[in-house]
This record gives sequence, structure tokens and C-alpha cells, in this order.
Amino acid sequence: MDHQVKNKKWNLVHLTFFRFFFIFISLNTWCTNNVLRPIFYPRYKSFIDSISVFPKPLYWLDRHIYHFGVKPSISYNTVSLDSPIKWAMMITILWISLAGCIVWGILDKQRANYHRLNYWFRIYLAYYLFIMMDFYAIFKITVAQMPFPNAESLLKPLGDYSRVFLLFNFMGASPGYSIFTGVCEFLVAALMLFRRTRVLGALLMLTILVNILSLDIFYNVMQKLLVINLLIVTIYIISPFFSRLANFFIFLKPDSLIEETYHFNTPWKKYLLSALLIIPVWVSFATVLRGINVARSDQFRKQQKVYRVMSFVSDGDTLPPLLTDQLRIQKVAFTAMYAHSYLLMYDMSGVPSRYDYVRDTIKKTITFPGAQLTYKDLTGDKLELDGQWRKHQVSMLLAPMQLDTLPLVKEEINWVR
Repeated sequence: MDHQVKNKKWNLVHLTFFRFFFIFISLNTWCTNNVLRPIFYPRYKSFIDSISVFPKPLYWLDRHIYHFGVKPSISYNTVSLDSPIKWAMMITILWISLAGCIVWGILDKQRANYHRLNYWFRIYLAYYLFIMMDFYAIFKITVAQMPFPNAESLLKPLGDYSRVFLLFNFMGASPGYSIFTGVCEFLVAALMLFRRTRVLGALLMLTILVNILSLDIFYNVMQKLLVINLLIVTIYIISPFFSRLANFFIFLKPDSLIEETYHFNTPWKKYLLSALLIIPVWVSFATVLRGINVARSDQFRKQQKVYRVMSFVSDGDTLPPLLTDQLRIQKVAFTAMYAHSYLLMYDMSGVPSRYDYVRDTIKKTITFPGAQLTYKDLTGDKLELDGQWRKHQVSMLLAPMQLDTLPLVKEEINWVR
């Protein structure tokens, strides 16, 4: 690289811009959306919970300044990535970055530029972006993130869905589309790993992340903060090329995307860098295995069965199918979500009650809170249930409902209609 370019002096705005975003993005990649999460998941959860010191100071700041609603007892490693404690952390990092930028500028005011640090920082961010996107891309490819709707989802009226569950079922209803989006995300993330394709990858990544953010916002998906941070990372990676891209795309002028590069001369640094290059391969392989295991665990739903209650006898009396009856059952569904099997009892108005149950295939019993029933398999896949239900002695005759006959399940992709 030309010696004159290496020693080119940055103006004050450029120096301030770098210092602020170096601190802000670095803290976000380790505090708000930790890069270790997709690498060491699920062990990451217990590790972070054991060392986390964030909740107490964030609770104090939120109580006196932010007012997001942080609870003092909540774990920082909460399920929701848009939880109040994560937003409180984001704002805190913003203030820390502003203060750090000022202090850094005072202590290092003679610095002409940060070419070398910026070069390696952007490479780190490219690998960070790959690791974060790879996790979600592979889970889409293995159809583990958004599986096909189970019996509960298929039987639920459209108006009863929240927006986020409607989105997940919309994606899951077409596994091919889920795989396609996952492949696109993975390939674009892979482009970020190589210097020659990084700018192209960043441009494509921007379109993907903007689309994901729009879905997260308008469907209330709890991933908005994560996607905003990934957008900031992508924009920062591509920021040195803004003027050259404007020349090419807007002003129709030829320009070059060649970037000044740096190399390590010390042997141990070269070996360490080579070892770090294995991380993307390892993360992809480990994520594929996790995705396959999750997809396999979801095979439970293939054994799901739904029954319509043909007759219902309580304490010797046959109850007619009245909508006002509080005891009679309309439908019974044995279903699953991933590796978790559960039972649904639908009342006469069609509202389900969900129960974890234990099925003893030797004693032919089904036990769950408020009930202990014995079952008998009859001809025609019918089922008879007898036993205690809500302190009543009941007997139910169940006839199978064929989910395969539903249009959403049986419809195939057609090129010509």
C-alpha cells in the first residue's frame, strides 16, 4: 500500500466518528448481542447467567432515568432480545461510547489516523456478522426455526393469532420458502468473509436486514434490537466505500474498490490469525448439527392426532353438544412443538386448554392436571376415554379428524393452474 495513503491525516470528524463507533459497536457485540451466543449455545446461557453483573446497575438506571420497566429479578440472558433490560443496556452503551470518545480524543489527540485498527476492526465485524447470520440461516435451512404448523396452529382461528405467530406459521407453512431464505442469508453472510466479495456481500446484506427489520417491526417479532445492531455493523463495514459507490451507482463514474491491506509479520500472530479463520467453519458445522437435532426433535408432531368428541357421558348422563356446557369437550388433540408433547382439550366454544400429560402405554392411562383417564383403541382409529375429569366420572367416544385433508396441509406447489 502506498506510504502516503497510510499516513494520510484524518480530519476531526473522521477521528471522532471512528472512536465513537469503535467503542459503541465493540460493546454491543459483547454485551447486547454477544458473539459467543451462537458459538457456545446453549452453554452460553448458564455461563452468562453465572457471571452477569448487568441487572442491578441497569435496574437502577432504568428506575431513575430510562423508565423502560426493567425488573430487578430478571436474568440478563432473557428470552426476548427486545426486553427492557436489553434496551437499557443499549442506551447505557450509547452514553459510555460518547464519554469514551471524548476521553479517547483527549488522551490521543496527536493521532493522525487509525488505518490499521480500522482495517482489523472491520474484518472482526465481518466475521461477527457471519457468525450471527449463520445461526439463523442454518436454522431456516434445516426448517428448525419456523417449522410447519402443528395441530394447535392448524385448528386456531386466524383472528386469534398474534402477529408474530402468524408470521412464523406463514413461513413454516412453506418449508421451501424457509430453506430459500436461509440459503440466501448464508451465501450473503459467506461473502462477508472474503475481501474481494465483502462490499458486494454488505450491499446484499443491507437489503436482507432491512427486509427482516421491517418484518420484525410490523409483526412485533422480538428481534428488532438485534437486527438494528447488525444493520449498524453492516453500514460501518461498507462506510469507507460510500463515496466510491456513489460515483459508480449515482454519478456513473468509474471507480475502484481496492482497499489498503495490512499483514502480520510476527509468526505467532500469523498462526493465531490462521487458527481464528477456522471459527466460521466450526460455527457452521456446529449450527448444522444443532439445526438437524432440533428438526429431528420436531418429528414428534408427525405422531399428532386430533379427535372430535362424538359422545360425552358424565356421571351416567349423556351430555348434548351445547355451546354453554362448561364440562363437555368438543375436540381433543395430542400434539407437539419441537420435543415437547402436550394435550389440548377444546371446550364447546372451541377454546383450548393446554396440558402436559403422561401416557402409559402399558397401563393404557393418560394423566394430566385435573384428570386421570384410561384409553381403549377401537376400530376405525376411534378412541374411548374413561375416568376422572374435573371431579366427574366421564366417558368419551372420540373419532379421528384428518388433518391431511386441510387445504393448507394437502396443497402442493403448482406451476400451472
